[in-house]
Amino acid sequence: MKIKAFILSAGYGTRLLPLTYLLPKPLVPLLGKPLLHYILNNLSKCPIKEIALNLHHLGEKIEKWLEREGSSYPSIKFFYEKTILGTGGALKNAQNFLSDSPFLVHNGDVWTNFSLKELIDFHLKEKPVATLLTLENSTENKLYVDRKGNLLGVQGYLEPKQYEKRVTFTGIALYEPEVLDYIPEGFSSVVEAWIKLLSEGKQIQTLPLKGVWFDFGSFPAYFQGMRYFLKERGEKVYFHEEADCE
Repeated sequence: MKIKAFILSAGYGTRLLPLTYLLPKPLVPLLGKPLLHYILNNLSKCPIKEIALNLHHLGEKIEKWLEREGSSYPSIKFFYEKTILGTGGALKNAQNFLSDSPFLVHNGDVWTNFSLKELIDFHLKEKPVATLLTLENSTENKLYVDRKGNLLGVQGYLEPKQYEKRVTFTGIALYEPEVLDYIPEGFSSVVEAWIKLLSEGKQIQTLPLKGVWFDFGSFPAYFQGMRYFLKERGEKVYFHEEADCE
């Protein structure tokens, strides 16, 4: 089955200032290559033929980097936003591109070594309207799920009294095109669409992530991710005994 991918890349990256005065989040460097390079490498291992990115803050730098380095990746399309549209509005803005197949959405500031093909295979087998890749993080567990991993609610939106556990959304999900019909024009969060879908009895599944995941959206998280990349892929790494690396 044809699958498309959409990378959310328009944000200002305020938690990474002043670095993001110069670079959009997807271009923050890891071992001499931008984060976007690693995201695209993961996507290229999946049966994905077309990829789109939404652009706003320093979007021209992302476009220029892909013009230089993107020839080895699937076909790439850009959706510029005059004003930030949010995680829901960005998808609605690209509805004509996304409406003819299931599509994988990937935040432009996260990375995982989890096989995204496993997410696709799970979604196509179970056939929910959406599958959210999740993990357990005690400080960010905002999704309520039942014993089978079905989404029941989201903290601050819909909070069920009975549920199996709470989990964290990784910023990676696979959607059926009908999800786009639940997103309004203009700025919105995709979470609002989840709630509308649940209110109509639609099934949203979650899939636990196996492996490593990093959100590079803040300096502490960026440091943790950089340390992992140095240890796993670099030549060597040394931390002074007095350095507070945690």
